[in-house]
Amino acid sequence: MKSVLLAFGLLTLVSSSFAQGQQKGDASLRVEYQYIRTGAYDSSIGDIDIGNTDAHTILFSGDYAFTDKLKVFASLPYIRKRHKGAFPHDPTVDFVNYVPPDLRIADDGDYHGGFQDLYFGVSYRMYESPTWSITPFVSYGLPTRDYPFYAHAAIGRNVWHAPVGASVSFQPLFSDWFFKTDVAYVFTEKTLGIDTSHWLIYAAASFYLTPQFVPKVFVSIKRADGLAFPDDFPPESFDSEYWYYHDRTIKHNFINAGLGFDWFVNEKYLLSASAYTMVEPEQVNNIDIAFTIGLTAYFGGN
Repeated sequence: MKSVLLAFGLLTLVSSSFAQGQQKGDASLRVEYQYIRTGAYDSSIGDIDIGNTDAHTILFSGDYAFTDKLKVFASLPYIRKRHKGAFPHDPTVDFVNYVPPDLRIADDGDYHGGFQDLYFGVSYRMYESPTWSITPFVSYGLPTRDYPFYAHAAIGRNVWHAPVGASVSFQPLFSDWFFKTDVAYVFTEKTLGIDTSHWLIYAAASFYLTPQFVPKVFVSIKRADGLAFPDDFPPESFDSEYWYYHDRTIKHNFINAGLGFDWFVNEKYLLSASAYTMVEPEQVNNIDIAFTIGLTAYFGGN
C-alpha cells in the first residue's frame, strides 16, 4: 500500500490539468486531501486477509515558471495512517535470530505518521501548438526523515525515487474534449540488490460540460519488477533481513480507474475532486475506497 500513496503524489506533480499557455512568472499552489482504505492483500496464491488500513493524506504542491517553457515544481505529503485487524507487523516479536535496525511499532491500531517524501523537479515545454503540448520532466524525491517502514501502517518505503518522463496533452480543434497522459520511469533506490524501479502512467479524458465545469475519467498504472509473496519468501527467510525489507522489494503493481471533475471557480481558483478504485491489483493491498479533493490557487506572471 505504501507505493499507492507515493504513486498518486507523483502523478500530480508535473503540470496543470489543462492546456494553458505558460508565461514567465506564472505560479500555482495546491492543497489536496486524500483518503484511502485498503483491505486484503493480492498475493500469488490469492487474496490474504491482513486487516485494513486507513490513510489520510494532505498533499502540498506548487510550481513556478521561470520562462515561458521552463518550470520548477515541488510537493510534500503529510500522512496519517493506521492498521487494524490480522497480521500486524511488530519488529520486536517477529524476529528471533535477526535483530531489526528499527524496533518502532506502527501497527498498534492507532494513527501514526508525519511528513513523508519531499519531491522537487523541473519541466520544459518542448512543443506547444493550438492542439498539442509535449512537456518532458525530471524530478527527485527523498524521505524527509527516517520514518519506519516495517508496518502495514507505514507511510512510505523510506527510499529515494527519481522520475523521468513526459506529459502529453491534446485538445482537438473546435472540440470540448481534452486528453492528457503522463508517462514516467521512476528510478528507485535498490534494497538488498533488488531493483524496484518502475513505470508510472496516468491518462485522463476530460469534457468541458461548461467552460467552468469539466468532468473526467482516468486511469493510473504502475508496473515494476520485484519480488512476489509468497513465491519469493521461503519460510526460512522470515527470520532475516530479507523479510524485514520485504515492503521495499515487493513489486506493488496496480491499475486504478476513476471519475472526477475540475471546477474553475474563477480565473484564480480551481476546485478538483475524484474517486477511484483498483481494477487490477498485483502484489498490493486492494483499495476498498479512495477519494480526493483539492484546491489550486493560480498566480499570474507577465
